[in-house]
Amino acid sequence: KVRLYRVGGDYARYYWLADLEISGGSVGDYADFSLAVGSTLISPNDATNAITLAMSNIVQVNGLFVGSVGSHVYFSEFGNPHSWPKSGKYEINGTINNIVDSDGEAIIFTDNSIFRARGFSYDTVNIASIPQSQGVSASNKNSVVKYLGSVFFISNDGLCEYKAGVVRVISQSKFSNFPEITTPRSVFKDGVLY
Repeated sequence: KVRLYRVGGDYARYYWLADLEISGGSVGDYADFSLAVGSTLISPNDATNAITLAMSNIVQVNGLFVGSVGSHVYFSEFGNPHSWPKSGKYEINGTINNIVDSDGEAIIFTDNSIFRARGFSYDTVNIASIPQSQGVSASNKNSVVKYLGSVFFISNDGLCEYKAGVVRVISQSKFSNFPEITTPRSVFKDGVLY
C-alpha cells in the first residue's frame, strides 16, 4: 500500500487522504471524489502578516525566513517568505545589525552582543545570548563572512571567529590598537580572509 497525504496550512501538518493499492508494481490514479481536499480540510493560518517594508538582514535558516527591524527579529512560516505571523516576532536587547545562518541557527548580531536563534516553527523559536561580550556595530555589519563552518567578523575588540556557540578574538595581542577600517567588506578567496 501507498499512503497519500496532503500538506498545507502552516506547512507542518500532514493530512491523511487515502491508502492506495499497488497493482502490477504501480499505483493507480487518485481522484478526490469525496472532496476531502477542500477549504474545511486545511484551514489557513489567519495570524499571518505581510512583510514589513522596513525589514532588513533577511536570511533563510532551516526553511524559516528571518529578518529584523530595530531590536525585533521576525520569523516566517516554514518555507513561506510572504507570511510573517505575529507570534513569530521576538524582541532582543539592542539594535540588530546583521543576521547569518550557521549550522541551522540564526546568528544575530547587535553592537555588543551575539544571539543564537533555533527552532523549526516561527512560534517556538529559542533565542539565547552568547556569553562573550562581542558584537558587530552598524559600521562593521558588512565584515561578517562565513567560511568552513566559522563566522568571521570585526567587533569592537578586533577580528573575531564564531563557531559552535563560542567567540574567539583572533587579533587579540596582535595590535596595540585594532586599526580603524572604514566600511569593511569581508570575503574569503583561496583560503585567505580579505
